[in-house]
Amino acid sequence: YEKKVHIWKPTDYDASSKEKYSTIYVLDGQNVAYGGKQGSNITDSPRIIEQVKAMTEQTGVKAIVVAIENVFSRDNELVPKIGVSRDQEAFGEVEYESMDGTQLGSFTAKTLVPYIRKHYNVYKDALHTSIEGCSLGGLEAFYMTLEYPNVFGTAGAVSPSFWMFKSSVWNNYLKKKSFEKNSPLLYFYTGAAKIDTDPDVTDMYNRLKKWAIRKIN
Repeated sequence: YEKKVHIWKPTDYDASSKEKYSTIYVLDGQNVAYGGKQGSNITDSPRIIEQVKAMTEQTGVKAIVVAIENVFSRDNELVPKIGVSRDQEAFGEVEYESMDGTQLGSFTAKTLVPYIRKHYNVYKDALHTSIEGCSLGGLEAFYMTLEYPNVFGTAGAVSPSFWMFKSSVWNNYLKKKSFEKNSPLLYFYTGAAKIDTDPDVTDMYNRLKKWAIRKIN
């Protein structure tokens, strides 16, 4: 089905400049675009505008923002099929009419990213391409980056819902991944210890450290 996507460009965006722009893909784009008010313009949202301005000021890197709406059956769109989830264990298999997180990842990496790279003056490598999300969006951003490291070089996982899957599911999924040539940057953020989405975030951090060391050795 159709997905609504919002594209924000800096006011001084130059489509013909030699200096290209980085791209930041944001899940739950309706929150970014409307700031909680349907019908508002994406430039009315202080969250993303101020953050991008601050990033540009600090790093000198220019960027555009691509905000993907996840309104219709959000809980299904932002949970990839990597194993049996805790919700499935609790409530049984639920059939949705929407795509799941695995399909959303494929759509974003194989359809949306190529479209943006074709129609906008942006870099076409993973180093300058990031994906970000919060809660289930953080889970999905993490998944997309691990699944498509040639597309996304950075994942911003804010309060990621790693609790959605047991450790055994994560271990089974991660052992199939290898980043010998391209290791993505994974940024995690959660609240104070043992609240918000911790300790699952700490557990994932420690799991990835051990996993990375095994890969290096």
